[in-house]
Amino acid sequence: MRWRLLVLFGLSVPASTLGAQQVGPLPPGSDPTLQGPGVGIGSGSGGSTLLGGSTGFDDFNRPDGSLGADWSVGSGTYEIRSNKFANVGAANGWARYDGATSLYEHAIIEFDLEPNPTTLAYNAAVIGAGGTDMAFTKVQGTGTYTNVGFYHGVNGGALGVYGGFFTITPVTGGRVKVYVTDSGDTMNCDIDEDHDGVFEYHYESSGLIASGLAGQMGQEVGLSVYSTFSRADDFFVDGQGPQPILQVMDIIPGQLMTIDISNLEEGSSAMLILSSLGAGPSSTPYGEISVSQPWRRTPLFPEVGGVVNFTSTLPPGSIGATFYMQAAEWKADETVQLTNALELLLP
Repeated sequence: MRWRLLVLFGLSVPASTLGAQQVGPLPPGSDPTLQGPGVGIGSGSGGSTLLGGSTGFDDFNRPDGSLGADWSVGSGTYEIRSNKFANVGAANGWARYDGATSLYEHAIIEFDLEPNPTTLAYNAAVIGAGGTDMAFTKVQGTGTYTNVGFYHGVNGGALGVYGGFFTITPVTGGRVKVYVTDSGDTMNCDIDEDHDGVFEYHYESSGLIASGLAGQMGQEVGLSVYSTFSRADDFFVDGQGPQPILQVMDIIPGQLMTIDISNLEEGSSAMLILSSLGAGPSSTPYGEISVSQPWRRTPLFPEVGGVVNFTSTLPPGSIGATFYMQAAEWKADETVQLTNALELLLP
């Protein structure tokens, strides 16, 4: 449910390529790496019985060889090569990260793509392993990365109403973030091509619940790269619960913009903070924010269905301006959590 409110800021908030949508889907035969959905799903340890999750990080800055004690190979042959996560054997496979667990709907996984792959390559986040199936979300291409695959199993393709293989705005590399929204129904894939903390591209696929995949997943996470040509670096997982997410949904240049703050806890409220002067950092009573002073902020709006959604007017002459924004969630227990920061150019 989206609660729509008109807010008169007198300020513009930019839109860049964030929210760019996939063009497709492409037919299954367009993906030469596709394999059967049932290969290598089991992790050997079964699903976790935890009711929450934990965090973990691996920069792979170790000598070539075994991934180490925090990793177990689910299928294929994975090792460290040149301080990166590498597949040194089978074309498709995955490795489980034993340093953290997560309910699938809470999992956030990030990793760095190997830039400018010289031949066909993909990097993939594994969410919900340890059950009878799992989500496998990848970024793929040759020379540049040109596709996102929302798959299940080990690179096993779409499942029912969930997933597919999509064309994307080509990127040379970047940082990838994979996470779930809409109460466990939508898988998201964001790409920060410039490694500057701003995820310029957003792609998503809904239907995790209706497809039956949600009910088959466990609480384990992992990583995959394709064949011996791909590498991944700086793996991060956060399984501690939903993170509030800030997005610019729509912009009519010189007129209106629509802001969406989602993944909010029941009974919480949220406000938007924005400035045209820079990305901070600035110290505030609710944490360090990526918005420079002076800034403007909205009132606190109560969530409805986990979302605060509102439309703001844009002042004349704002086209081409760059604005910096972040939102803060006030929870029912009076704690505060910040969203991602955005640095966006108004078209």
